[in-house]
Order: sequence, then structure tokens, then C-alpha cells
Amino acid sequence: MKEFHYRFGSTHRFKDNRDGNIYTMALTNSGGITFHAVATKHSTMNELVQVSAHGKLLTAKIRK
Repeated sequence: MKEFHYRFGSTHRFKDNRDGNIYTMALTNSGGITFHAVATKHSTMNELVQVSAHGKLLTAKIRK
């Protein structure tokens, strides 16, 4: 397992080379997180999850 450190107020985008899925993670300055996953091949997956800095779930939209 790898460990990564990210700065608050930054956005990071990753692409899985095996299946082509694209993952975007944004950290707000206050500590909130937005995670968005989109499948590009063989699926219609589209997930969006937003969590506040205090751990409250703000949005959860999952379409497969």
C-alpha cells in the first residue's frame, strides 16, 4: 500500500491504465473532500461524493 500526502486547496486527477477509469479528488482549504469517478470503457459508472470538513456527507450521486 502506498501513502500519499496532499495539500489542502488542491485538485488531483488520476487515470487507471488498466480499465481507463478517471478519478478526480479535490480538497478544500477547510478540509472538505470531493471525489468523482468516471468510467470510460465497458461501463457507465459515474460517482460523485462530497464530504464537509466536519465529516458530514453533502452529496452522494452514484450511477452505474
